Amino acid sequence: MKPTVAILAGGKSSRMGQDKAWVTIGGIPLIHHQLFAIHKAGFSDILLIANQPEKYSSLNLPIYPDNFKHTGALGGIESALSHNTRSTWTLVLACDMPFIRPNVLQLLHETVHHDMDVILPIVGEMTQPLCAFYHRRCLDVMRSHLRDGNYKVREVLMKLRVILVKVDDKWCFFNVNTPQALAEAEAYWQGGL
Repeated sequence: MKPTVAILAGGKSSRMGQDKAWVTIGGIPLIHHQLFAIHKAGFSDILLIANQPEKYSSLNLPIYPDNFKHTGALGGIESALSHNTRSTWTLVLACDMPFIRPNVLQLLHETVHHDMDVILPIVGEMTQPLCAFYHRRCLDVMRSHLRDGNYKVREVLMKLRVILVKVDDKWCFFNVNTPQALAEAEAYWQGGL
């Protein structure tokens, strides 16, 4: 069975000033760019982690709130894993990465190894924990950190068995989280993908 994909859209978008999932590149909302790539990669079981479900009702996806409120990305990942009841692996994606490549998602999926906890892409020296596969057994470590008030994803990863997957495409993980980044993404899109 293919893993479930969980899109994280529960952030405050404070640096953007508006909901990142619905800003457009090439006239298309970021979340639709992602859904296109997810479907093209062959994944069909998708859920959304969002604290304002009414904003996403038009997507016709199961929507769940964060279990641990105001805990950033780690809280979103924990919620994604806990609400995935269909498979042991969850592909977690932040909603603000419009240039996710289907072939990269497939590569990560092919690297899934059942003795490991996380399949984590790396570009140069930067790991990408918000486009990664997580096994359900990560939940105990995540919940322990969240209850202790430690919301740093990288510290959680240090306690898990991680496979790093080298990816050379920096645009694949480009985050659109500020108006300047949105302008850069639009220019890249207009220049041809």
